[in-house]
Amino acid sequence: MNQIDTNDLTQKALKQIRQLCNGNGIQSDAVQIASQDPEVITMEGLTHLEIDTKTHEEERVGKFEKGKFIQSPEAVEKTIVNAQNKIMKNDNSREFISKRILDRPDKGFALHGAEIELEELQEDYSTHVPCRTCGGQGAKTCGQCNGQRQEVCTQCHGRTMIPCRQCHGQGFSKNPDGSQKQCNYCFGQRQVSCPLCQKTGRIKCRACRATGHIKCDPCKGSGIFTHIVSVLPVVKTLFEMDRAELPDAVVGAFERNGPKLAARGHMEIEANLVSRKDGGSAIKYETSFPYADMVLRINGKPVKISAFGNKGKIIKVKPFLESLIKPGLDNLKRAAKNDGLVSGNIKKATHYRIISRAIALTATTQKKKALLELKKRYPIGIRTEALQALIILSDKAIGNVTRKPRYIGLAAGLILSGAIYAGLFLGGIYAQIAKGLTQPIEIATALGLVCLGGFMSLFAIKCAAKKSMSNAIGHLLLSGGRTKTSTKTRTSGVYAFLGSAIILVLVIEIARQSGQPIPSWYNF
Repeated sequence: MNQIDTNDLTQKALKQIRQLCNGNGIQSDAVQIASQDPEVITMEGLTHLEIDTKTHEEERVGKFEKGKFIQSPEAVEKTIVNAQNKIMKNDNSREFISKRILDRPDKGFALHGAEIELEELQEDYSTHVPCRTCGGQGAKTCGQCNGQRQEVCTQCHGRTMIPCRQCHGQGFSKNPDGSQKQCNYCFGQRQVSCPLCQKTGRIKCRACRATGHIKCDPCKGSGIFTHIVSVLPVVKTLFEMDRAELPDAVVGAFERNGPKLAARGHMEIEANLVSRKDGGSAIKYETSFPYADMVLRINGKPVKISAFGNKGKIIKVKPFLESLIKPGLDNLKRAAKNDGLVSGNIKKATHYRIISRAIALTATTQKKKALLELKKRYPIGIRTEALQALIILSDKAIGNVTRKPRYIGLAAGLILSGAIYAGLFLGGIYAQIAKGLTQPIEIATALGLVCLGGFMSLFAIKCAAKKSMSNAIGHLLLSGGRTKTSTKTRTSGVYAFLGSAIILVLVIEIARQSGQPIPSWYNF
C-alpha cells in the first residue's frame, strides 16, 4: 500500500471548512486548527458471499424444449438445488463471481445486504406437463351433446312433427268463395313430419360436428404445456468488520456510505477471494486510511470534527454554520414577515453567502430543486431542516418584495380588460358580431373574453413583479450566473381570472341597463 500522509488529511479538512465559512459571517483565515490527533488506521474486513437464486416460471402452450430439458416436474426443483451447489464448488464459477465483485469500483467493500445478479450464469429448465383441463387428451367431451354426437332437433325440438306451414296448423284452407276445405298438405292432421331430423327428433351435434368431443381451449388441442423455469443466480453479501477497533465516526461512515467511500478512493484497499471453513467464499480486505479527530477554532469558538480518508472527507461535524448566519437569518425572517423595509432586510441577509444562494435559487427554480442544489453545495455544517426553512423564508421574502407591484400589475390588467369589454358591449360592436350567434357560441365567446382578460392581467403582473424583483435581488442573479427568474404570480394570478369574470358581468349589466344588446344567456 502507498504511504499515507496524515498532515494532508488535516489540511484538506481545514480547507473544506474554510470554504464553507468564507462569506458566511467570517473570512477563511478566521478558521484555525486548535488541536488535532491524526493517525493511520489499518483494518481487516470480510464480505461473505452467499449464493441464492431468483426464479421466474411460465407456462407455454405446446410441446417444445427451452434450455435444459427435465423429464419430470418433480425433478426440476432438485436440479435447481444441485445447480446452485455446483456454482459455489466449481472453480470457474467461483473465479467468475470473485472477478465480478472485485471489478466493481468498491470491490464489494462494506457491501452489506446487497444482491448482485449473475445474468451470465442464468439457466433455463423446461419440462412437459399434461393439460389439467383435458388430462392431456387435447380434447374434452362435448358439453352440448354430452358425447352422444347428436343433439335435439332445433326445428321440432325433439317432437318429430312441426305445424303444417301450408295451413298454419289449422287443418284446412279457404276456397276463393270463403268456404273451407281440407288442407292438401297435411290432410287435416295439422302437423307434418320434421324435414330437418326426418322425424327422428335429433340431428348431428353442431358444436362437435358429430364427433362427441371438442378441442380443449386452454391447451389449443395439444394436450401439453411446457413449464419453463428461469433460474438467475444471485450473490448476497454480508459485510463483517471489527467495530470495537474503529472510531464510532468511521463505523457510522462505513455503515452509511462504505461502498461509495471505497469507490471514490478514500482508502487503500487490497482484496482477495478466500474460502471459508464451511466451504463458502468471501472477499478479504486489508484496508488503511488516515483519520483525525480535530478541534477547529471558528471565529474564536471551538468546533469538533472528524476527518477521514485520502481526500479529507469530513464524516462528523456539528451544524456550525447555523450560528454563523444567524444575524442574516434574522433579517431574512423580518423580510418574510414583511417587517420593515423588505428589500433592505433582504440585502442585509445576502451578506451571508448561503442565504444569498438560497434566495437566488428560490427565485430561479422550484423550491424542491432549489433545496437539492443548496444541499449539494453545503452537504455539511447545516441541517437539512435548516436549509428547508431557508428556502421557505426566501420564497416568502421574494413574495413580499413583489406583493405591491403584483397588485399594481393586476389592477392595470383588469382596467385594460374592462376598457376592452366596455368598447365591445357599450360601443355597439357586440351588436354587430352577435347577429345569428347561437347561445352555446355566445357562452364560448364570454369564456374566451374572461380568459383573454385573465392572461392580459397575468402578463401585467409578471412584468411588474419581475422589475421589482430585479431591483431587489438582480445582483444575486448576475453573480450566480443566473439571469432567468421564475416570477410567481401567487394569489394575484387567481384574482386575475376572477376579476376578469366579475368585470365582464358588470359591463354586461351596465349594457343591459342602458338598452344595449347583451348575450342571450345573461337574460334571467
